This record gives sequence, C-alpha cells and structure tokens, in this order.
Amino acid sequence: MGIRAPGSWPGSNTYLRMAHVLGVDIDNGEKACHGRWAFDVDDATGILPKGYTAAPRKGVHLTDGAATVIAATGKDKLTPAVTVNTFGTGAGIYLADFTLSAEATKALTNLLLYAGLGAASAEGVSDNPLVEVAVFSEKIVFINNSPTPQTASCMWHGKSHAIELTSYGMEVIRL
Repeated sequence: MGIRAPGSWPGSNTYLRMAHVLGVDIDNGEKACHGRWAFDVDDATGILPKGYTAAPRKGVHLTDGAATVIAATGKDKLTPAVTVNTFGTGAGIYLADFTLSAEATKALTNLLLYAGLGAASAEGVSDNPLVEVAVFSEKIVFINNSPTPQTASCMWHGKSHAIELTSYGMEVIRL
C-alpha cells in the first residue's frame, strides 16, 4: 500500500520506486510526457463506502493501464486517486492522500481486505463505517460511534447479523 508519494526519489526511470507494484507513478516534471493511459473509474466492488471523498494529488498517472481506478479526481476526473493493481497473489494499492475520518478508515479497511482476500468485506467486519463490531466465541457486539441512530450488519460463519442502534448505543447478539 502506498499513500501520497511512497518511496519517491528523483532521478530514475520512475519517481515512485514501487510504481510497478502500485500501477501508478507521479509526473513531477522531470521527464517528457508522451500521453497518459485512458481509464474508466470502476468501483463495482463496493470498496469505497458511501460518503468517502478521494483527495486529489497532481501528476498521478497509470504506468501501464493495468491498474483498476477506484476513484479519480480533477476537473474531468482524469487523475487517479485510488487504485488497485493486481500484483503476485495480492494487490498493490495507491491512495493519493489520506485524511482521518470514519469513511476513510472504512475505505482503508476495505482496500486491505480486497488486496488480501479479493473481496471488500470479511466476516466480523461492520458494513457501516460508524459502527464497530467485536466478535467473541458466543456473542457479537455492535457499537455505534456516532450521535445519530445507525443500522449495521456483519457476516459471521456465513450468516448475516443486522442491528439497529441508538446514538452511541451498544447491542449484543448472542450466537
């Protein structure tokens, strides 16, 4: 995973040393640019939660067109902001920036799950960025971290468990 300009160093054929893993590089004006790879924004996987806004970073471009662009920024949405690039048995993930928020933290969790599991969700993980889930041997605990009522669900042993929570509420489901 790379955020902003990971492993960047001028004077080589790529500015980002992990460009081949991440599927993106940053054009900082050192090289002649002969065009950019065209792309479509594809979040069919549902990786980014509702309310997440990708941050812009100038000069980001795809290295070979193989990376999937999950979010793009700029006037015409031509700058990749969040990408997933298949690499080996996992994936390289690039975020143009990261600002701490519930939605950004959920996006980060989903991206890591996707890179490791090939899915944007996993058992014992809440589908709502404002609700935490803790799973114990005989119970599931849902905790609402917001001042407004929330609904959430999580999968556990192949079964979906859903709950409605009051503001800052906590509920326990016995298994």
